[in-house]
Amino acid sequence: MMRDDSVSELDLQKRNIGVEGGMLLAYLVPVMGVLTVTNLLGNQLDAESAKMLTEVAKQKGISLCGIRRDQTAADFCNKRLQPPDAILLASDLSQAVVTGALTSVKLRGNTLGDEGWGAIFAAICGNKDSKIMSLDSGNRLGDEGWGAIFAAICGNKDSKIMSLGAASENISPAGVKLITEALRTSVTGALTLTNLLGNQLDAKSAKMLAEVAKQKGISLCGIRRDQTAADFSSQDRNPRDAILLASDLSQAIVTGALTSVDLGGNTLGDEGWGAIFAAICGNKDSKIMSLDAASENISPAGVKLITEALRTSVTGALTLTNLLGNQLDAKSAKMLAEVAKQKGISLCGIRRDQTTAVFFGKGLQPPDAILLASDLSQAVVTGGLTKMSLANNKLGEEGTKAICEALEQNKTLKELDISGSFYGGSNIGGSAGVKHVAKMLGVNGGLTALNLSSNRLDDEGVSAVCKAIQNNKETKLASLNFENNGISPVGANAVTAMVAVTGGLTSLDLSSNQLCGLDYHHRGTYTAVGITAIADALRVNGGLTKLSLARNHLEEEGTKAICEALEQNTTLKELDIRGSNIGGSAGAKHVAKMVNLDGYALPIKKLKGTEPVESLDLSRKGLGVASAIVIASLIGVNGALKSIDLSSNQLTNYSEDMMGIKELAAALGANGVLTSVDLSNNQLCGVWTDYRGQHGTYTAEGITAIADAMRVNGALTKIE
Repeated sequence: MMRDDSVSELDLQKRNIGVEGGMLLAYLVPVMGVLTVTNLLGNQLDAESAKMLTEVAKQKGISLCGIRRDQTAADFCNKRLQPPDAILLASDLSQAVVTGALTSVKLRGNTLGDEGWGAIFAAICGNKDSKIMSLDSGNRLGDEGWGAIFAAICGNKDSKIMSLGAASENISPAGVKLITEALRTSVTGALTLTNLLGNQLDAKSAKMLAEVAKQKGISLCGIRRDQTAADFSSQDRNPRDAILLASDLSQAIVTGALTSVDLGGNTLGDEGWGAIFAAICGNKDSKIMSLDAASENISPAGVKLITEALRTSVTGALTLTNLLGNQLDAKSAKMLAEVAKQKGISLCGIRRDQTTAVFFGKGLQPPDAILLASDLSQAVVTGGLTKMSLANNKLGEEGTKAICEALEQNKTLKELDISGSFYGGSNIGGSAGVKHVAKMLGVNGGLTALNLSSNRLDDEGVSAVCKAIQNNKETKLASLNFENNGISPVGANAVTAMVAVTGGLTSLDLSSNQLCGLDYHHRGTYTAVGITAIADALRVNGGLTKLSLARNHLEEEGTKAICEALEQNTTLKELDIRGSNIGGSAGAKHVAKMVNLDGYALPIKKLKGTEPVESLDLSRKGLGVASAIVIASLIGVNGALKSIDLSSNQLTNYSEDMMGIKELAAALGANGVLTSVDLSNNQLCGVWTDYRGQHGTYTAEGITAIADAMRVNGALTKIE
């Protein structure tokens, strides 16, 4: 068959052909007149027999690797090819008649060796008619191998290879020296893109590469010239990689189209981030508009470099950065803020068209607050911002001072949340920080909503805030949240004085305080002085539409004072007194006339029967003990209602108070019309289970009361 002139293609790959067989083939191939394609890859050749074959193949224009003449792509990935196979591949790649149509070749996952790769690149680069534009290696070629490859490409003035990926190839400074020299002496203008990130460079070799790349207009990071976005996030890049990235970012010819770059989640270090900022800011043609460097462990030393880059910036494109969550101190933060104000740059990632900014629970510290204050002080940066949450952070007194000083001038922000954590403590530095809040509120004419909950303000802090609001004729504050701030009857009096004269205030939250002298655990001495003062203010206030007094242990006296005041107040629409121990059935009589309880509007007329219905669904309404007491006082005399669903509420306040259930049981005992009642998921026995496990302490108090009611009720047919 080997002498058959009709054979044009011959596949002999992986036939275990050895050295002698290879030599014999070298003798026979020339006499096969029409043979143009054979495949001898994967055999047991040595270098001598492989070279003997290639010498004949080049004379006859024959492919030794199975590449057809019209083929545009060749994939040899993971074929277990060895250095002798590389010699055969080099033969094919060196011949325009064999691989003239080929534009890409993949050789990843083989062990071709340094000489093999050198031969392949030499073949491509030495073929002036080669159309191969991309070569995917993915091998560990070593320093000499990569040096030879770069030298081959760069030494061929007719080479058409435009890009070469050598990322994460374990190239050391010795290899970089060879590559740098190849690039420096390059005679080809085709190679404009390489990727050398993720290798074993040191700072000296990285800078050596960067210097040559800038001279030649070459990308060292795989960024195409028409690329608009580059994502290098979370790729384990280090300070040496940052030097290469900075080289690319400093060249308009390389990254002139780039508008965004993501470098987050790496370990670029202070010098690396300094170099990146310097590159972008020093490139007058840069189109990069934003750079996120939040939580990148940048220290004051890095901030010094970044500040200098921003100060000397010649680009007008970069207007947005994010440097929150780093290791700044107050001095470095103020240094940054000063330059940012001069340049009109956001330091906190706030876009110019942004209306809402949420930084809830970001672990922000006082230096971060200084950066935020810089943004808030600039109309060009935050002129569109109307709502900001800084809740559940640790801004401290110094940070709160910076924020508040900015807000003394800011007229556009409408809603601000600087609440702390219910159990984790103050966000603003407690009573020390609230002084700055009060000072700001004394002059600010823009804010309409302020959340100061869980900040340990105590009576002194609350009094300072209320006095500032009271004395500010320009205030537009409509919503104020004082939840969980340790407010006693003394602080309640200060709130009263403010409420009495502030007609613009429509929503006030005083929940989880000690307005009647008792804390959440009933510690302290009960007094109705503070709650009575609030009730008196409600008689004359015509602005409030929403008031929360939840979890304040009002008892009957306090409940009565509030309810009687509301008989004269026609503007309040929502009153939340859930978990406030309203004084049992005696207190319930005072609240039964109100339309809103526990934050939900009870259908009083339907419950009472004056607007008769046979069925009511009040499940999942967040109803508490107070609601249970009111419902009990109404359904006892309802002659129309047959079914009521009260499931999935908090009728026992998570087993804290069984009074509401006992009152409902008493009503069921007296009502002879109801046939169906659903009380499921209300912790009737004091125990409940959620995703964290079982909670509470078992008690039969509530369920016993219901059992007693069932003994005397003859109408009930279903109870859950």
